[in-house]
Amino acid sequence: MRSLGPALRLRGSGINARGARSVPVDGRPNRGDLLGMVAIHHRDTGALLLRWEGAAPDALARSTLRYADLRGARLAGVDLTGADLGAADLSGANLSGARLDAADLSGADLTDATLTGVSFVGGRMLGANLTGTDLTGADLTRATLKLCYRLARPPRFRDATMPNVHLGQVALPGGDWTGADLTEAILAQAQLAEASFVGASLRSAALATTDLAGSDLRHADLSFAMFREAALANCRFGGAILGKTTVVACPSLADAAELDHVSLIGPIYCDLTTAAALTEARRAALGLA
Repeated sequence: MRSLGPALRLRGSGINARGARSVPVDGRPNRGDLLGMVAIHHRDTGALLLRWEGAAPDALARSTLRYADLRGARLAGVDLTGADLGAADLSGANLSGARLDAADLSGADLTDATLTGVSFVGGRMLGANLTGTDLTGADLTRATLKLCYRLARPPRFRDATMPNVHLGQVALPGGDWTGADLTEAILAQAQLAEASFVGASLRSAALATTDLAGSDLRHADLSFAMFREAALANCRFGGAILGKTTVVACPSLADAAELDHVSLIGPIYCDLTTAAALTEARRAALGLA
């Protein structure tokens, strides 16, 4: 098979492997940290598009891999900074520890993909399939994940770093956001029912028409957060931190649990509609009496 030469010729060269798939080279097992063990072929014709022998891990930075078939690819630790992976099939792929800063994964299929510890700072992931995707410990600072969804198993964002992330209109019910940093996150119109936000930071987050019904918010930091027309029925608030938290047009707060066990560090701003739905005891527990 034709080799494209050393990594120096590939780095930053705008590699285009549209409609590609990844297979081991010469039958040797992938090392995970070396792209030199991976060839990329066209998924329809089988033609060899790229081959690395001892290539540096940053050979794919700023490359174009739109519609690539990378199912099960072992790309742990690879530098994909600024890469275009739009509509790529990365189901079952291992990208743990990879650098994806400013990369575009819009429309990608990440079913059961492993992205633990990845750096996706400022990246775009519009309409991606996150069924069973593991993003534990990932850095998604300022990333845009609008319209992402899951079909069966929920994704995991445990201990992820996600300040200023945009999660508008996602459909990710049941997700695990335990310990995640969602400071100043935008969750407008997000479907996040039955999710776990235990110990997460939602400080200064915007939750307009967000569906959180049945979610676990115990010990979460909700200070300075804005809830507007959010669904909060059956949410658990035990130990949650509230202070200068705004709750507007959320009568379903009356059906939330453990409101008498929140930690108040400041006043709560609540509109009349929401306050009227609460019992006197609950208003007192929230400092609204």
